[in-house]
Amino acid sequence: MALFPFFRPLLFLLGGEPAHRLTVNALKLMPLHALPAQSPASASALTSTVAGITFPSPVGLAAGCDNDAEVPNAALCLGFGFVET
Repeated sequence: MALFPFFRPLLFLLGGEPAHRLTVNALKLMPLHALPAQSPASASALTSTVAGITFPSPVGLAAGCDNDAEVPNAALCLGFGFVET
């Protein structure tokens, strides 16, 4: 059963900042050992090398999402190729 249709109306009632805090707090509660170290989406076909740095995926998370660098490891475990802090 997909939970998104249930939670979507509730989440869309939140303003931007409360939704942001909810996301960061949820990421803090995630057990990192339960997450895959590498997302299935980060296959070798997605690997990119820029200025001598190899990224597992070209999709990254901008610094504005985790302003105070509270959850960079949790964000990396979600499959982002890089996380700006």
